[in-house]
Amino acid sequence: MLSFCVGRINENINLNKYSMTNEQIKDYLLKAGVKNLKEFGYPDANKENILTDIIYGGMFKSMLNDNKGQATKQVDDVIDELLSVVKQNGA
Repeated sequence: MLSFCVGRINENINLNKYSMTNEQIKDYLLKAGVKNLKEFGYPDANKENILTDIIYGGMFKSMLNDNKGQATKQVDDVIDELLSVVKQNGA
């Protein structure tokens, strides 16, 4: 179960329960990360800049790390992919 909220996804969804492609999982995680950042007072956060901006990316990276091991290996693999992109962009 993933739940981003100040480090965790602020959505309660059991990704183990649904059959999703890696792209669907990635899109879900990006949307949840943007939603969290907006709720934390960052209205300009979007699916692109949470991967490229050093501040947004750092916060998203923390959220992703907090959710590693909470769902399936497939979800962890997508988290690793997103963490790699964030790291390449300097966050």
